[in-house]
Amino acid sequence: MKNVLVYFAILSGIFTSAQGQSVINAYAKVTNVSGANLSLSNVNETYATFEAGEKLLIMQMQDNVIGTNTGNNSNFGNIAAIGSAGLYEQATIQSVTESAGTPTSITLTSSLTNTYYAGTNSSVQIISFPEYVNYTTTADLTALPWNGNVGGVFAIDVNNTLTLANNISVNAQGFVGGIPNPTGDGSACDAATYISNSNSYARKGESIYKVTSTNYRAARGKVANGGGGGNFHNAGGGGGGNYTTGGTGGPGWNGSAGGCTPTSGGLGGLDLSDYITASRVFMGGGGGGGQQNNGLSLTGGAGGGIIIIRASTIQTNGGCGGLSITANGASKGLTGNDGGAGAGAGGSIVFQVNNWSLSCAVATEANGGNGSSVNDGSTHGGGGGGGKGVIIFSGTVPATNFSTSNAQGTGGANGTGGGAGTAVAGGATPSSATADADGVMESSSGVLPVELLNWNGKEVDNQVLLTWTTAAEKNNHYFTIERSSDAKNWEVFEIVEGAGTTDRKMYYDLMDEEPMPSTNYYRLSQTDYDGTTEVFEIVSVKLDLFETNLLLYPNPSNGLFKIKLPDVLLEADYAIQMFDVNGRAVETNVSQGWGEVAVDATSLSTGYYFVKVVVGSYVQNIKVIID
Repeated sequence: MKNVLVYFAILSGIFTSAQGQSVINAYAKVTNVSGANLSLSNVNETYATFEAGEKLLIMQMQDNVIGTNTGNNSNFGNIAAIGSAGLYEQATIQSVTESAGTPTSITLTSSLTNTYYAGTNSSVQIISFPEYVNYTTTADLTALPWNGNVGGVFAIDVNNTLTLANNISVNAQGFVGGIPNPTGDGSACDAATYISNSNSYARKGESIYKVTSTNYRAARGKVANGGGGGNFHNAGGGGGGNYTTGGTGGPGWNGSAGGCTPTSGGLGGLDLSDYITASRVFMGGGGGGGQQNNGLSLTGGAGGGIIIIRASTIQTNGGCGGLSITANGASKGLTGNDGGAGAGAGGSIVFQVNNWSLSCAVATEANGGNGSSVNDGSTHGGGGGGGKGVIIFSGTVPATNFSTSNAQGTGGANGTGGGAGTAVAGGATPSSATADADGVMESSSGVLPVELLNWNGKEVDNQVLLTWTTAAEKNNHYFTIERSSDAKNWEVFEIVEGAGTTDRKMYYDLMDEEPMPSTNYYRLSQTDYDGTTEVFEIVSVKLDLFETNLLLYPNPSNGLFKIKLPDVLLEADYAIQMFDVNGRAVETNVSQGWGEVAVDATSLSTGYYFVKVVVGSYVQNIKVIID
């Protein structure tokens, strides 16, 4: 339950992109991480901004996952170590440094939990994480498309209720597909080239490995979850992968009914199911381009992007014609007598949601796209189908008015002839033995910190009632409540056990039965099992316990008088002093009895005096006459 924050800001404003959908996030590339400091480039604040006090997500989009798997063979692009790829977490902005109105660096309130790499084959971005108390959609929502540096992620945080009246889509917003070979070429089957810098080979789809060497950009070898490009002659591109593999592209043309044997098609992008959790998610891999010599092939399909929704409740109001939340990979259409393009893989959807109240149907999808088909009578190469995406729930899948779909894409037809066949579809089953076959993961606690929904204090019958509520908890050991009379010097008032890890909303209350008869300050902190502690805001409660003046009697007196104490002062620390009309302290003897204080001022001359009673920050002065 780390980095829990109390939020009061209500963000407003929705901005519409050129495609008629609304974007609510800002994006920036992170070029360096040093402790809590992030250096930035490629900042896009078209639709939102990065501001001090607000939250963001930091995400490792790409990393050097293939290591030394760079040889010209079928192992090219295999994952050597996943590194930090796909890891993400929430952070809070402490300050923003700008140049000409554009952020150049951001300082966070604390250092990051994960390690992030911004090296040669890696990329990191930050995404604003807009927060609302309640939010009702007024237009379809989307993300900026991934452009190699930023985009591809939609994220929203709603403390209470997210009301859906529109669709949310990051279809084809993920890793981009490879282009066809720029130079039309090729006349024979080539199944042996996996990497190339030649413009005669179609380009690989983009993936979680950032390709920076031109020697790796083309030919049929996959690159992590990106599909390989088609080889000679007219072979199809491979489909992108994510939760399952992408399909291999069609074989290519050699004049025979079956085409090239072995296939010259691009290999499908890798299955990442061994690594996917609520704490590590990926955009769908891009499909490889088709190989062409007639200028008719297509660019591979882009993968689906990432959707991250945190809300206490998601609801729909009234009846509707159906809504959707989708991260589908792109399908590709017909090509002529050239190789077909590989499709994009489905992306990732993460729901950290406690409650669902759906009055109309909501469909969630992270489907792989369908590969491109060849519109020619002889066998060429259709595009490989895209692999499945993944949908992750912190709880269980809603039982009413809700559906999930994580289908693999089909392989495109190799031609219209009877024996042409099709390219390979995206993978139906994840490689991980423990992965859910349908691509739907339930009861998966993510890395997003638990929200403290409220923290309040109020006076009840001369006592103070403290209440707080959490939306969910992760590794929460206990809460500590401290009390102070001046908001500077604190003492532990109570320790309350936490709920450990739970997806349920939790309610807590605590009564201070003996508050100070003035302003009481309370501070709440939360401690994880590993000792990590987060301190929250201070709340104050002022008690007007002296509804009337204190009773001093007799007055006038001969110097012997008493002060009647309210019940709340019987156990409280207080001070009583006496002053003459010039403000000089005078000597008296004070003794406390049950419920009252006796004062002996018989040594004083007759006249007017003042008795000052101090309890905490409360002060009352009483005029006294000695005759």
